[in-house]
Amino acid sequence: MAARTDEIAPGATSLAAAGLPPLVLEAKDALALVGSNALSVASASLAHRRTALVAARADLVAALTLEAIGANLSPLGATVLAARPHPGQQVSGRRIREVLADGDLAQGVRPTASLQDPISVRTVPQVHGALLDQLDDLERLLDVELSCAPDNPFLDVDTGAFISNGNFSITGIAVAFDALRIGLAHVAQLAERRVAILVRQLRQGVPLVGQVQHVTSATGYVTPLILAQTASALVAQVKHSATPISLSGTTVGDGIEDHASLAYPSIRLTEVALDHVERLFAVEALLAVTVIAVQTRTRPCRLAGPVQRLRQAIVDVTRRSQTTAEVVDWVVEALRREQRGDDLAEMRAPVTPPPVSWFDRDVARHDQLH
Repeated sequence: MAARTDEIAPGATSLAAAGLPPLVLEAKDALALVGSNALSVASASLAHRRTALVAARADLVAALTLEAIGANLSPLGATVLAARPHPGQQVSGRRIREVLADGDLAQGVRPTASLQDPISVRTVPQVHGALLDQLDDLERLLDVELSCAPDNPFLDVDTGAFISNGNFSITGIAVAFDALRIGLAHVAQLAERRVAILVRQLRQGVPLVGQVQHVTSATGYVTPLILAQTASALVAQVKHSATPISLSGTTVGDGIEDHASLAYPSIRLTEVALDHVERLFAVEALLAVTVIAVQTRTRPCRLAGPVQRLRQAIVDVTRRSQTTAEVVDWVVEALRREQRGDDLAEMRAPVTPPPVSWFDRDVARHDQLH
């Protein structure tokens, strides 16, 4: 007899009702089902890929802002960055130079606005590069984890001995993702400070009514001050998530399981931080496009090709929006689509559903009956 959907039934009964044969486990299958390492390593690999995409997006959005404010581009030069040859900052600087290469600002046709810009502008390759170096270290760690045998007990094939061990511990992944969120937080801090620079340009000497009128033509009724407050809230959440979670475990299992890496919670918290960072980049890009729109009315100039494409993509999507939240969401998607040269979809692990408690079942059953 088929089990009712509102009752708990043995697994065999439920499988039979669904017409599914029971799974026959083979060697190591049971351990994989009850252990969390496979889930953690797989989720870590997806989160690593997504972070790499977001890091590339960070360079693209920063380049958009540099173009908008007429930044001094000399700190991005290959020679000056090579004087401190960390691999990450070389990559970040090169990507930004490539984005800006064919515009009037990079060609020297448009004068720079100042001799020395704020730190959030002139240290972009260094701060973004630190995150890229972290990603390189994490990739090497994941290469090992994806190719190893973390079994306990371990079977020594040569001697036939089973050896009790601790290779199941993935503390390295937990610590790496705790550190990765700190790197993301520094990138977010720079973005929020650049947002403040853009807002200052839009608000300088312009009353609130004028600000609304300026922005309406470019982005659809989003005032700079509202976006600045949004950026402040987002960066606060990213910084809060940077607190290490891998040190928060407790002893379980009567003192035998007396250490847990908490790798999976660390990975999931990183996914949340990435969501906030992407929305922060959308706010920065939205304001940068608005600054460019205001400036080009009086001082037309030739924008770099990638900047112009991104600007047009943002203007197109904001015309379809009805609320500030929709504007930001559409810009997030526009930034993802504009990330050329990458044929992979946005990488992220599926959200794990929360466990269903007896209380939840009782409430659901009560609602069905009444």
